[in-house]
Amino acid sequence: MINAIFAVDQEGGMGLDGCMPWPRNESDLAWFKMHTVGHIVVMGRGTWEATDMPSPLPARINWVITSKVEPALNGANIWFKDPVQLLYKLERENPSKIIWVIGGAKLLSSLEGIFDRIYLTEIAGEFGCNTTIAIDAILAGYKRIYINQHLDMSHEIYEKLSRTTN
Repeated sequence: MINAIFAVDQEGGMGLDGCMPWPRNESDLAWFKMHTVGHIVVMGRGTWEATDMPSPLPARINWVITSKVEPALNGANIWFKDPVQLLYKLERENPSKIIWVIGGAKLLSSLEGIFDRIYLTEIAGEFGCNTTIAIDAILAGYKRIYINQHLDMSHEIYEKLSRTTN
């Protein structure tokens, strides 16, 4: 199973100068951890280098997709080729694990339509982000199957619509 998990503000903002733009949110961090621990996380280089994220994420297999040739990234596996190839390879080789794409915006956008499910946190408010994602495009072809509304955010799960053939 290949899923995405990420957070946005009400305008589709994801980041500000390489960091999360909203204050630390323990409830959302617990949601992220609950779903990803014990599984595989795949991220772009910018997400790996974010100053507010531990690298590598503990208790997960970490993969970084990058175009920079590096001998190693402390605790992460590196992939230089097509991200879709990596996701299908990881899925085949790890049938008992969920493959989680966690960001950034460029990687998520390049994988539109590939995810089985999208776990979205929408943070209330606007945070002047300089990294954004076209959330409507990402969610095209998915239906919401879960929502848990909080005062300052909502957790939502979207599932890919099944396609029927005639």
